[in-house]
Amino acid sequence: MDDSWDFCKHLRGGMVQISVGSSATKFQVHRDLLCSQSQYFAKLYSGPWVDGKGDHDLPEDNDVAFSMIVHWLYTGKFSFTPVVEAQDMAYLQLYVLADKLLFNKMESAIFKCICEASSKKWYAINAAEVTYIYENTSPDTRLRRYAANLIAFCINQQPENTFEQFRGCIEKIPDFAFDLCQAMKNAMKSAVSWGPSPPDPRSTQTTHPRNDQTTPWASREW
Repeated sequence: MDDSWDFCKHLRGGMVQISVGSSATKFQVHRDLLCSQSQYFAKLYSGPWVDGKGDHDLPEDNDVAFSMIVHWLYTGKFSFTPVVEAQDMAYLQLYVLADKLLFNKMESAIFKCICEASSKKWYAINAAEVTYIYENTSPDTRLRRYAANLIAFCINQQPENTFEQFRGCIEKIPDFAFDLCQAMKNAMKSAVSWGPSPPDPRSTQTTHPRNDQTTPWASREW
């Protein structure tokens, strides 16, 4: 009941128009609802200097991803199925935009979905997606750490094939090369307690072989 009350409370205020992408796709959103979930918009729409109309443009951002954000704001759900491989890039575009606009709860939820989708499909992130992640996220983003950990695991399983697949990323993206080295270093340390192979980061949980404790890998802070 409390959650429903909070949601209804945020629908009392006026609407704002957000224009997104090169085509300036327009979205009408309740201002209070938007500000309750996004620190970016909360700061944007605070203070006496704010335009009374509340219109705002995001010309460089993805309108499809923003439509997913609006859908999530009003339903609490994502508008795509996690296990569909063709939508992997949609996950990443949504994560990037949610992270940029400081939708913190949504960023955490989409990160969990990325982990779950990877686990269900036994899917390893590809070079194009690594490039997209590193071109559109900040150095402290946990999606970067997750990608590096995942690729480090794949290198442990198939060294030659994985190195060849990501050779271009290693050579052209210094931050990725550094994160990957750190991930491989951490994997080597974990092998002391886990055995010859570290746990797969795509697993939602992994039971430690020595003490039978369960670690939620998909939800941990990478």
